[in-house]
Amino acid sequence: MPVIAVIGAQWGDEGKGRVTDMLAEKANLVVRFSGGDNAGHTVINPYGEFALQLVPCGIFNREAVCIIGNGVVINPAVLIDEMERLNQRGVDTSKLFISDRANLIMPYHILLDGLEEESRGGKAIGTTRKGIGPAFADKIARSGIRAGDLLDKGAFLERLRLVLDNQNKILTNVYGAEPLSLDEVFQQYCQYGERLAPHIKETTVMLEEALNREEMVLLEGAQGTLLDPDFGTYPFGTSSPSIAGAGSLGSGIGPTKISRVIGVYKAFCSRVGEGPMPTELGFTGMAITRLDILDALPKLKICVGYKLNGETINHFPGSAVALEKCEPVYEEMEGWQTSTSDVREYAELPVQARQYIERLEELIACPANIICIGAKREQAILKEPIL
Repeated sequence: MPVIAVIGAQWGDEGKGRVTDMLAEKANLVVRFSGGDNAGHTVINPYGEFALQLVPCGIFNREAVCIIGNGVVINPAVLIDEMERLNQRGVDTSKLFISDRANLIMPYHILLDGLEEESRGGKAIGTTRKGIGPAFADKIARSGIRAGDLLDKGAFLERLRLVLDNQNKILTNVYGAEPLSLDEVFQQYCQYGERLAPHIKETTVMLEEALNREEMVLLEGAQGTLLDPDFGTYPFGTSSPSIAGAGSLGSGIGPTKISRVIGVYKAFCSRVGEGPMPTELGFTGMAITRLDILDALPKLKICVGYKLNGETINHFPGSAVALEKCEPVYEEMEGWQTSTSDVREYAELPVQARQYIERLEELIACPANIICIGAKREQAILKEPIL
């Protein structure tokens, strides 16, 4: 069975949740592999409407095992609250597991996120101030605290004592903030650990066993390609890799095991945060969401290149300064100006809509597998098979 990665192809908010929710119906394991609770997914299915923050969309498939991978940073309070809200609405979370290698968001991360953003003044990056960036920074600096650390209170206390001492120096000496109490943070996170202990596992073993059984694994991305710290609009991006390669790194699955990569595109571009906003395409297959939003437009534009310093280029440069100078080169197409929300077969779409989709396929050089014409699970057209 395949390992399929679902990746945001733009700035996040492309509708990955509804695509993952559809594919998760057939999956044995669903793995969230990047980001934190700054990158939630909205899902509308027979259970109702849900705004997920950390829990994988596969949680609605009673047969699927869901994993929060090592590539995610976790705020335990947010996760526990999310699990309890799901349970209250009849959604079982007993098959939800957390990688013991996943780093935790600590109280000082949230404080530092806000203080650092405020210190940038007019050059703020536009973070969500949830501690995501500082938590990933600590992970790379080897001063992070992992979910597995909560399982041994003695070792956790010694680790926290060392880390918190350094963090308090930054809070007090750099920002003039009040220090955090070691005892208060320790007691709070011990309570989190007791609640989450049954869910914290060595998840790479679970994945390896599933692959040996040839089960279907779905890798659930967060945010979008253009927020990637290497290949996005740096420094106006996110703190963890959001491209297809992160699916391997953030879950513990070898890269050769990933058989399909589905890029999810919203039919129009939007983003949160600050920074330049180019447009870019590229994957083995794609899902186009919210095509219905374009129903009323008489004309549609597709960016096919950029003008930079008088030269036309077909990629966006790595420099944020150069990106701000880029002027898009548009190709214009006719709109269809009729509702598509009730269409369920590709051939029934207006001819102009099909021309638009087929031009996108040509430019991206991959098929459009799924076309979504609304937020509900059933509002989707399966144009090309994925499995």
